[in-house]
Amino acid sequence: MDTTEQNIKMCEKAEEIQALRKALPNSTAGLFRMGDDVYVQLKGLNIIWLPRQDQLQEMVLAIGDIWMLHCDFNAFVEVRFIRAGETREFKTYEQLWLAFVMKEQYGKVWTGSAWMKPFRDLSTANDLVDGLSDGPEEW
Repeated sequence: MDTTEQNIKMCEKAEEIQALRKALPNSTAGLFRMGDDVYVQLKGLNIIWLPRQDQLQEMVLAIGDIWMLHCDFNAFVEVRFIRAGETREFKTYEQLWLAFVMKEQYGKVWTGSAWMKPFRDLSTANDLVDGLSDGPEEW
């Protein structure tokens, strides 16, 4: 189970994921379990659910069967890390799977401090292009 500072921050900022768990009463600061779930509370702040890898996989398994999930996950890893040449910002499988779930389910990527939707919304880009002049005939 990943209880690193980075994973806690990523989970805390994943509001959509946190909304999947019922609110819990405040407890003492630190790690604790409730059933199969692991939570952390840091010095009086909100309680943060730390989903396990299998729980993250279940969130996206509804998209298709296990084979499709495997293919989609491998494509995500290849495009995000191998082709893009990005640094290895995720240190554990929980972090990597959380990034995959947030991308697949909510269209968000981790910036290092928050989950954001990338500015590559083609409908917005098309609207911007439609507003421009047509230009020369040969365009």
